[in-house]
Amino acid sequence: MTIEQNKQVVIRFNKEFFELGNIAIAKELLAETFVNHTAPPNAPTDASVMIQFITSFHKGFSYITV
Repeated sequence: MTIEQNKQVVIRFNKEFFELGNIAIAKELLAETFVNHTAPPNAPTDASVMIQFITSFHKGFSYITV
């Protein structure tokens, strides 16, 4: 994968996951071995914490743009 292709994947992930709240994109683009290094202490380090956060976040801020 080229640097430009990598950039497009990151842009797509940010747009669909963070802005649109599409949690399916996390399952599509994140590897099974993904480790969330920003997870709170004692929380799971897989994508589940990010998915839970974005789901809750979009309930209050559905109009967010990145």
